[in-house]
Order: sequence, then C-alpha cells, then structure tokens
Amino acid sequence: MHHLAKLRHHHLHQHVAMVEAFPFPGDKDELCWKLIQESAVKEPGLEQVLAEVEKEQNMKERLLDYIWGATMQVRGELIAKARLAAPTTYGLQGESLKGNALFDSMTCDESKPWKNPIFLQLIKMQWWGPKGEGMHLGLDPATNPYLNALATMLALIPTVVECVLTSLLSGGTIDFNENVYCRRWNHYMKLLAEFKMRSPMYLQMVQESIQQGVGYCETLLYHELVSPPVFDFSGLEEAAKMELEGAIA
Repeated sequence: MHHLAKLRHHHLHQHVAMVEAFPFPGDKDELCWKLIQESAVKEPGLEQVLAEVEKEQNMKERLLDYIWGATMQVRGELIAKARLAAPTTYGLQGESLKGNALFDSMTCDESKPWKNPIFLQLIKMQWWGPKGEGMHLGLDPATNPYLNALATMLALIPTVVECVLTSLLSGGTIDFNENVYCRRWNHYMKLLAEFKMRSPMYLQMVQESIQQGVGYCETLLYHELVSPPVFDFSGLEEAAKMELEGAIA
C-alpha cells in the first residue's frame, strides 16, 4: 500500500510538470485512480494490493487524497523557489518595483523568447538539483521522462514568475492556484505550440541550452566517453586461489 502510494505520488509530480500543471480538482478521483491502475499493471504484486484497496472505500479515499497532494506539492515547491530567485534575477528591489508590470516582456521577451535566465534557474532548482526528480531518475529517456519534457516545463516557469511579480508589485502574497493561473499556463502552452510549429529549430535550441545548463549533456557525454572497467575474472580467481593456499600452508 505504501509503495503504491509513493509511486503514484511521484508520477503525479511528473504529470504536473510535463502534462497538466493545473489538473481540474473535479478530475481528482479519475486521474489518480487511472495512475494507480497503470502502476498495478506494471509492478508485480500491486494488482492484489489494488483489489484490497477497492474493497475499502475509506482506504481508497485516503490514497486518492494523498496522491492528489502531489499537485499542490510541486506548485508549492516551485513558487517558493521562484519567490527566492525572481527578485534578484530581475533586479526588483525597493523603488525598482514601481511601474514594472510588463510580465510578457519579463518572462518571454520578444527579442529572446524563452531565454530569460529565470527559466534555467528555476528548472535547475526544481528538477535538477541534488533532490530533483530529474536528477535522480538517471540518463535513460525511457525511464526518465524529464529528459524530453523541457518544452512543457517552459510554460510553467513564466506562469509561476508572473505570480511572484504580481505579489511583489501588490506588496502582498498571491496564492499560486488554478483559479488564477491556469489560464496563464494555457496561454504559454499555446504559445509554445506556436513556436513548435513555426520555429521548431529555435525551440530546440532553447531546450538544448537548458539541458547544457543543468549539466545533462556533460553528464551524458561523460558516460559515453568513459568505458566500463574490464575485469580479468580468471586472473582474479587464480590470484585468490594462490593466496588462500599460501594462507593454509
């Protein structure tokens, strides 16, 4: 039960980062149960656990609530990091806050769209830092979906930055929730789709630049260049045999 819950919790983290940043709360049960069923098929022994959960409605509800908490956790972690990083990145301190409400130019500048340093900074902090899931899942794209999902993450960064900038300009704290920011996330997703269709090479360049910035490319190159050690097992066995025989004698 615990393994099933933790596994789906992490998969919903991925769903928020790479599929839908603001899943509709009304879809909670359906979405979470779908993820649970997918796990049960892939993981040996989990189908029996799933059958037991289905019999206990209270247990099922607690499981769904726990997994759904991953949506708030990812957004909460990201907004906390953005509140630390954005003021310094944009140089917004004291008097410099007055009159700075050009969110589109501050998050997706027309001259260098998707290249503001805040993109790399927050992506690296959230997913590729020491505790980041992208870092922990390894270098195989088959098992690490974060490697090929940078385009979707790009939409989440300006959305969270807008929340931080709005809070700074208003002098208060604004919650990063779906009621306010789902519409802005959709705006950036549509913009990314337009870039993918009309300027795919530029978007690829942006993604590769971020991959280099988080250290993925260098790590991948290192693993490709460094050959695995080749052991002389026969020689090791012979040396061990001689050593043991000498010890007995």
